[in-house]
Amino acid sequence: MEQSHHPTRVLPVDQVLIDPDSPHHTLGTFDEEYQLRESIEELGVMSELLVCEAGSGRYLLIDGYRRFVIARDLGFKELACVILPPMGSAARERLRFELQMTHKPLTRAELAGQRRKMREMGITLPDEHE
Repeated sequence: MEQSHHPTRVLPVDQVLIDPDSPHHTLGTFDEEYQLRESIEELGVMSELLVCEAGSGRYLLIDGYRRFVIARDLGFKELACVILPPMGSAARERLRFELQMTHKPLTRAELAGQRRKMREMGITLPDEHE
């Protein structure tokens, strides 16, 4: 199978459009939104958004809805994006499905180990503020 590499560019936020076919319409729970907002305020957006060309210098958001909305609301003017060629609604939906199905969150044990290691290093975690 031939590997495909897609360009990454920093795009103006106003050129990225929320896909009307996207299943995402919320930022998650209050705690999920708060944690992501705090992370973006402190560290910036740490991974690229996934977009496809939509013509006229516009791009449809495929993956990264929560990061995009929070960064935009915080006043970010540009965001790094992996750019895919134009694709129809069905192809975008299939790609979103594949991304969700291949994502593996940390197990509880892995998460506990990560938290313990960070505390040992003197790192205060967001939910441990004094």
